[in-house]
Amino acid sequence: LVYCLAGLILLCFALSAKGSVRFYLRTVLFFAASLALYLLVDGNSSLGWLKYLNIIPFLQVGPVYRYFFHLRLFAWPVGMVPAFAGALALALPLLGWTALRLFRVRDPLPSMAGRPKTRTAARRRLHTRLFRHEAYKLLRAQSGLLVVLLFLAVQGYLAVQSVPYGDANERYYRNYMEVLAGPLSDRQRTAIDREQARLDGYDAMLQEAGGRYAAQQISYGEWYAVQRLVEENTRGRPAFERVQARLAYLEALARRTGETPWFVYETGYDALTGHAYEAYAGDMRCAAVLLLGLIALFAPLFSVEYATGMIRLIACYPEGRGATVRAKLRLAAPLYSLLFAAAYLPEWLRVVRQYGLPCLKAGIASVPGLANFPFSVALWQYLALLLAVRYVMFFCALCVLFRLSVLLGHTIKTLLAATALFAAPALLHSLGVRAVDFLSFNAFFSANILLNTGSAAALLLFLIPLLSGGLALRSLRRAAGG
Repeated sequence: LVYCLAGLILLCFALSAKGSVRFYLRTVLFFAASLALYLLVDGNSSLGWLKYLNIIPFLQVGPVYRYFFHLRLFAWPVGMVPAFAGALALALPLLGWTALRLFRVRDPLPSMAGRPKTRTAARRRLHTRLFRHEAYKLLRAQSGLLVVLLFLAVQGYLAVQSVPYGDANERYYRNYMEVLAGPLSDRQRTAIDREQARLDGYDAMLQEAGGRYAAQQISYGEWYAVQRLVEENTRGRPAFERVQARLAYLEALARRTGETPWFVYETGYDALTGHAYEAYAGDMRCAAVLLLGLIALFAPLFSVEYATGMIRLIACYPEGRGATVRAKLRLAAPLYSLLFAAAYLPEWLRVVRQYGLPCLKAGIASVPGLANFPFSVALWQYLALLLAVRYVMFFCALCVLFRLSVLLGHTIKTLLAATALFAAPALLHSLGVRAVDFLSFNAFFSANILLNTGSAAALLLFLIPLLSGGLALRSLRRAAGG
């Protein structure tokens, strides 16, 4: 049944492709994308079903029956074996019907006769505005609207389905820091001393009970009861030690700078700035998703005129190519902004729900992980700077993508070249290949990699993508003749 499913997929590709090269390319891309999902998607995440309801584990068959686990489909737990059987029962007849439909409707000798106009079509107004024409080509003729809707649907699903998780020590630490939040003052010192006295009291209680048990003055049951009582009331000790370390850091910072730092619960900031346990993996995951969406949407935006030869006709008109380029860029700007917001919104919402971003007005040095930033700004200003830098970096990459599409003059070639240049390094970083960061644009897409260096000179490296994007945009306009 699984190989029948694979055969039907290949049959649909063959019936819909307009040449053997496109058939082979679609096949390779389909299995490569399936393998990437199988390797990159976390099985415990909201998109874990993409990892297991996938042609790769289906072809192996063994993983389906080897372990007992459930998939979370829209918050409903579904066993893997029933999900596997249901996927086959749904996909086989659907693909079979699709193959028959493609075979029946495809005409090897298309007729030149047009469809008869209906009354509605006859009354429909014709629009000759260039911007609307470019929007129609990109969103309708080139299936750009489908790409945008699919991208928004996946990112929206991630934003809704993400489940906050935190261990016990983190919850205790968050409680401590929320009570102490604010500018450093005697209030925090008094509260910390009071908590230390409480813990010391339980330590003394445990030591006294241990001595009495050793002297056989109390029974084992009483000794065990005291142990449990002390354990229950001192579980937050590791978190409290982190709070004490933070107090020492803030006092040293106040002596060194002469300013008043803040107690800030920093875990959310660490997660967004690359200082959490996963480092820059989250940055690269969001970057890879955004880059794949941009490449899929905008690869044909400029290349279609060159691939079809329409650029020769456009060039005959005064400023024809220049006006076309300006219309395409006006169309690309809002679509790019929409995809950028959708790419990062789920990750930021997850962090806000799980940890929060308190004390946004506090100075950046109040968070130890950001203390090396060479400029003194507030936390909200730093987060705004981070988003602004990323927005500009990805826009520069988009300009390079446009220039590549003009130089190559073919959508498929543009897809492959842009994926190899931008998306593949981000995916390799997610797979654990960190060395690729030195040979790619990953540091610019993450932004945190360079901002965390603590060197103002390192920030000058951001000029590289700025110059690349500026030159690409300038050469694009010059090549357009306007």
